[in-house]
Amino acid sequence: MQHQTTTSLFALALRRTRESAGASLSALARKAGYHPSTLSKIENGQRDASRDLAEDLDTALKAQGALLKVWHAARSTTDTDVSLIWVLIPTSEGVSPMALSRRDLVAAILAAAGGAAMAAPPSALATTTNPSPETILGMRRLLEEFWRLGRITDPATLIPSLTGQISTIGTFAPNATGSVRTDLFGLGARFAEYLAYMFEEIDDRSAARYWIDRGEQMARAAADVEMAAYMWVRRSRVLASDRSTAEAIAAAQRARSASVGPSLRTVSLLREAEGLAQRGEDTRAHRALDAAAEFHIVADPAEGTWCSRTVPGVVEVVRARVLVDLGRPGDAAEVLDGQLPMIPATSRRQRMRYGLLLALARSREGEHEEAIRLTRVALDEGMGVRSAEARALAVELRESLAWSDASGARALRRDLAALPG
Repeated sequence: MQHQTTTSLFALALRRTRESAGASLSALARKAGYHPSTLSKIENGQRDASRDLAEDLDTALKAQGALLKVWHAARSTTDTDVSLIWVLIPTSEGVSPMALSRRDLVAAILAAAGGAAMAAPPSALATTTNPSPETILGMRRLLEEFWRLGRITDPATLIPSLTGQISTIGTFAPNATGSVRTDLFGLGARFAEYLAYMFEEIDDRSAARYWIDRGEQMARAAADVEMAAYMWVRRSRVLASDRSTAEAIAAAQRARSASVGPSLRTVSLLREAEGLAQRGEDTRAHRALDAAAEFHIVADPAEGTWCSRTVPGVVEVVRARVLVDLGRPGDAAEVLDGQLPMIPATSRRQRMRYGLLLALARSREGEHEEAIRLTRVALDEGMGVRSAEARALAVELRESLAWSDASGARALRRDLAALPG
């Protein structure tokens, strides 16, 4: 099994890079100095490639290190879960579903981020037939895998692969018929929403807005009322980052203008509460929080959830953010002391985000040494995971600790300034 997982991804990358370069196997073999049968076995996954061979092929194809990166990534990934995930792989003949282990999926994402030629032009993918139910199921499982990886990985690493999957769905959907067409547009909307979130987390708000708009269009094509409405929650977050607080509140409220369920009403009310707290509207903010809590109680998880899948007490952690903004950091810290341990260690982004919020609350209470300790813990937990929201909290922490003479304060201010966002 290990041999298969370490060769399949490199074989795919080699074939795609060679075809993109317009080189035949024989021509590549002559240029790289190997027998054509050797390269054929590697492309077909029948033989592993040595590092020297991978480097020679990379040089011959002028891949600028992309092939070598795939070779290393396939071997360095430590994820030992070998359950298979179905991925749509573009080839010169069209699109082929391929089963990859989580190990190879991570390697594929790393390869895409490094520039390997893993996608064909849309014209090469055109189809007039409905994809099989197994293919659509595979794409759904792939989205779930992106959700899992997004909790522990830099968003920039996932963006190229997410974009490629949306391109594939966008090629299938217009030519599909019946319920398959609806399913594809609905699935595309979910990919687009998550891609918008990833762009938001690297602070590319322009790209986030673009994919929010694309996602809403696909949701409407699928007659998915809740997904189309949820895009207004996503817009609200982007508007809040732009400091357009009034517009952010209005966007959150608009998400509830359609006939939507309690879970979506919960998240829209939470976004509204955050916006109201930023304007100092204590009574209205708490009224929105209380309404969100009521809807959250009656929401049926079996019908799907729009709330965070990794933050059990989502209403309470938002309440903590509201309390900080309303000048009650002590109350916020008390809430977070109880909620932070409930967030699983695998949700590194969320643990970093709310760990920094707890540190900010402690800092504003004057507990600088504890704030410094909590910040270090949060940064360690989120190492390698970018988050625009965490970056914004880092700015607030630097301001709060600007004149602190507590041990480690100066070094922490320097590290916070360097935090990627």
